[in-house]
Amino acid sequence: MTANMPEVDSRQYIIAYVIRSPEDAPADFPIPAADSGFRLGLFLPRDKPDWFGGSSYPARILLLSGGAIVILAHPKTGEPAIRIPLSELLFVEAGHILLIGWLRFVEKDSEYKLPYNTRRQPPVDEFFRVLRQEYLPETLVVSPCGPLVFGEPLDVKFRNAEHFELDAGERVLYRFFSPLTKTVRWRWIFRSKSWAPGDLVALTNRRALWITERVQERFVLYSTVIRSAPFRALTQITCQREREGCALLVRFSSAASWRIPLPLGGQAEGHRFAEEVTRFCQHMPTSSALGDRRGQTP
Repeated sequence: MTANMPEVDSRQYIIAYVIRSPEDAPADFPIPAADSGFRLGLFLPRDKPDWFGGSSYPARILLLSGGAIVILAHPKTGEPAIRIPLSELLFVEAGHILLIGWLRFVEKDSEYKLPYNTRRQPPVDEFFRVLRQEYLPETLVVSPCGPLVFGEPLDVKFRNAEHFELDAGERVLYRFFSPLTKTVRWRWIFRSKSWAPGDLVALTNRRALWITERVQERFVLYSTVIRSAPFRALTQITCQREREGCALLVRFSSAASWRIPLPLGGQAEGHRFAEEVTRFCQHMPTSSALGDRRGQTP
């Protein structure tokens, strides 16, 4: 480095960008040479510094390399690298509330949540598209008929969310949708309102998919959370009664699960959706989900 060139400090970077080769990484944030099989990387900047120069999370690099996701924190943090083999990844999550974004990777015994600022979202979307190519390689060959739908018709928000989430060649086979609903309660002369988040649960020819406005079990305005899981990770899909209604439960090959509360009156459609998806999965031509599958795809 010459005397006229300033020293690189990627902790001052403020936007995410795609790393297409190891040479694209910041000079002060090199990719370990031992990490072979590089496919793609993503730089995520740190949080905005406070008055004392500290941040709530550091700059990070995500790598898709050697059949795994590798999470690297900025070298100044001293944090060790985290390696998650794709074969052990149960599901992935991408969520945002306006400029607050996060990525979440869940495996059998642990999970990792990485916050980021969504001011430049396209690099994150591109990284996740490539991740899905590696993580969800199985594409079922099915008849070209339309999806079997349960629950209510899609509203504009969820129709757009589903459209932009599906990859080329990916089709919805089964879909359950419960829209955002408002409940008004009166206590004497006082009125209170509560909102039940919208939820879309689907099985495509590549994955199980859950799109929701639900953040920590409650509706959050301007939020969208998308979770994806490969067929091999699924063990059971049921609709169960609960004290205050019922819920769809999507279970994985560990204690992890998706719990989707259903509105009053939604239990019958929820049961039909769970039964149809279970029946379909049990007749898929592989044996990677929902127990032993025999026979051929109907």
